[in-house]
Amino acid sequence: MLEFIQSKLQNKGKIYEYSNKKESHLAIFKKSDLNWLIENIFNNNTLLTKGQLIRYEQLKIGVMNDLTRLDLAENFHRILVTDEIIKTARSALVYLRFI
Repeated sequence: MLEFIQSKLQNKGKIYEYSNKKESHLAIFKKSDLNWLIENIFNNNTLLTKGQLIRYEQLKIGVMNDLTRLDLAENFHRILVTDEIIKTARSALVYLRFI
């Protein structure tokens, strides 16, 4: 299943198999691959909840601004969890409800 998903994502990322846990993961960690996912997958497909939208906006801001580390939780909340992100997420959810 993950191989099929990876092929649909133009072979982005790497599949890790954990035989002792009987599970596998598809990890995408190159910045160029994350940018591709944001532009081609996440921007073109709907998310289901406000929480998903907020996390997506946070990921997008982090990737676009080359954020690799925030030393304090306060910096995380000051930089990423803003009223603008929440407003964007709410208006996107309202739009989705009317489709």
